[in-house]
Amino acid sequence: MTTEAKDILDAILSGWNQKNWEFLEAVHAVDWVDRSSSEDTNDLASMKDFFDSFTTSFPDMKMEIIKSMICGDEIAYYYNIKGTQERDFLGFPAHGQKVDFNGMTILKIDSGLCTEAWGVTDKMLLFHQLRKNP
Repeated sequence: MTTEAKDILDAILSGWNQKNWEFLEAVHAVDWVDRSSSEDTNDLASMKDFFDSFTTSFPDMKMEIIKSMICGDEIAYYYNIKGTQERDFLGFPAHGQKVDFNGMTILKIDSGLCTEAWGVTDKMLLFHQLRKNP
């Protein structure tokens, strides 16, 4: 893995785990677009809002990058997120439910910044876990 790609993955991992949204600006181009997302998070400003909502709702959340690879100007990584819901999230009331789910993201890199992203998260599992009562 190139140093640039490793630096980007390290920034993403530490940014999520330290709940520090500044990594978004450090590794994403201003005109970054999420090609896989709903209209709610398809630009950098809306991603910051989602990041704040998620990390506030799951204050103990931890991300682990399980597998990553690069191919040309793209980085792919498979991740796991674990945490405890402490605040309402996407209409699910908070009741201390623990979550544990995976996802996969592909990032296009240009001049050392992420310009596009495609990803999938196991939302069925996440939503199933959020519906459970502790």
